[in-house]
Amino acid sequence: MRGSRVGKGTIVALLLMAMCSCGDRPSSASKQSADHTASAPAASRILVTIESVAASRLALYGGSVPTPSLAGLAARGAVYDDAVSVTPLSRPALVTILTGIAPDRSGVRDNIHDALPDTFPTVAEGARGAGFETAAFVGTPFASYSSGLQRGFDLFDGPEALVVGPAQHAPPVVPAGQVADHFKQWLATRAAGKPFFAWIHFADLNGQATPAPSSVSKGVVEKDDYPLKPYDDALAAIDAAIGSIVEAVGKTPGGADVSFLAVGTHGAYLGESGRHGDAFWLADETLRVPVVEVPRLGATPADAPARLARQTWLPDVARTLAGAVGATLSPDADGVPLGQAPDAARSRLAWGFAPDDQLGWPPLTGLDAGTNWSVFECAADGTLRPRGADGTPVPPAVAARPARPRPRTLPAENRRAIAHAGLKLGAVTSPAVPSKDVDAWLADLQLMRVFFGIDRPRPAMRRTKALLDASPDALPALTGRLYALVSSQSPERETLRDRLLARYPARSEALHWSAHVSIAEKKTDEAGALLDAAVAVGPVEPEMRYDLACVDSLRGNLGAALKNLDAALSSGYRNWDWIDKDPDLVALRASPGFVDLLRAHGR
Repeated sequence: MRGSRVGKGTIVALLLMAMCSCGDRPSSASKQSADHTASAPAASRILVTIESVAASRLALYGGSVPTPSLAGLAARGAVYDDAVSVTPLSRPALVTILTGIAPDRSGVRDNIHDALPDTFPTVAEGARGAGFETAAFVGTPFASYSSGLQRGFDLFDGPEALVVGPAQHAPPVVPAGQVADHFKQWLATRAAGKPFFAWIHFADLNGQATPAPSSVSKGVVEKDDYPLKPYDDALAAIDAAIGSIVEAVGKTPGGADVSFLAVGTHGAYLGESGRHGDAFWLADETLRVPVVEVPRLGATPADAPARLARQTWLPDVARTLAGAVGATLSPDADGVPLGQAPDAARSRLAWGFAPDDQLGWPPLTGLDAGTNWSVFECAADGTLRPRGADGTPVPPAVAARPARPRPRTLPAENRRAIAHAGLKLGAVTSPAVPSKDVDAWLADLQLMRVFFGIDRPRPAMRRTKALLDASPDALPALTGRLYALVSSQSPERETLRDRLLARYPARSEALHWSAHVSIAEKKTDEAGALLDAAVAVGPVEPEMRYDLACVDSLRGNLGAALKNLDAALSSGYRNWDWIDKDPDLVALRASPGFVDLLRAHGR
């Protein structure tokens, strides 16, 4: 079903092979973009995105960390001093950057489950239709094959392996230097004479905002006089990678005319107010982002960059890129091009779906109030209430576009199938919240994920115990501990499964990880009932479909196994090595159609 650990994701090594394949699948939006008849501007465009970057940490924004490459770019262009994201999560923010569609409209709420729908045209599709060569180089699974962001790119270069369990939220990333090297290899081998649109995404900062010291990379927690050193080191590596890209572009014909736009997807708490991380808060720390725009890389640097106080919102980036490459965005897209002044009455909104999707707590909607953010929770019945300020009226902009809980319903037939298999489900989902010190609890949660991500199970297990001691029925604590024990013979795993099914009968992650216990016990009918229920409830992870393929293979239902494996691969599952050796797929690998299926997916 799963290996003891999924290996670290890596960029495709054979660049020339990748260049022969198209990074997307056909869609109505791509057809629309392909019909674009406007002639392409002569200048090429580079978009660099950086996730989890705290603007306040950069010297360019008054912080203590020098970023000479970004500063050099800023001296040739402009710095936007008042730019905010739409969400404190990478994938939905990247969807906004590449489509102009905010998370409340795109349906892409988190980094793992949701993929960009085919119905929304992307900047890359428009650029390709307008005559640009398009290429993307991304360093994280959040932006890779399961995201849908590959649409429109002639070459898409991203990590192929998927991590599972708690580590999904803090996955191994491809280092910035390696991502930049792959861009430079492509740049050196591409044919001249055609403008290009290139997107480069750096993810080195993800997971570095936890309260762990620098030694966390070795799995050792000790006292450290400089707890932000890992974060600052990652920031320096990203800046150096940007510098190497600028240098390489400058040596190419026409490189001086290339335009460059660098933008953060979202910010992060680095200990302010006792908070660490990003996903669970809507605040300046998690939403303020750096934006640096350079119309021409060959421009003469000024003594100081132009600093613009324009109120900038992440959808403005998509509007700017679309105008530059001749792309047409969806009518549902927000944003105003950076070269234009937004309406003074514009509301800058942000949405926080992670509390709902990861914790079972109410999702958040935030409104930029100038000096701070007004934040509102949405209850299961749709009622909006202020967070931390009782009596605050709900502004019309928030009421019009609130973050609502994800619909989750367990169909009666799935409930009956689980009961028939001999398992007991609770009547309703009943999320648990720590009774005190929620921020410290969330810091422990994120550190648990980091430890799982770097394959340090013992400190991760200590964190799961601390989480459960503070909140015995918390969803991510129960699933995290079950993930660690599922391959063991510990009687605790059955206890954890029973608690999950009793408390969270309509949560797909509870059903999914409960199914892993059944698989470990070789109860395939039980596992199949739980996995079918997880898919019915949603959201559906690629691994759920893969696990169903395994269960069907074990039961001898090879047609269903092929169908589910196809669905897993289509939604981004890319752990080819495990597919080749997973003992649960022995029967399927020997069946007609298996090799053809893998070939159809580029294997």
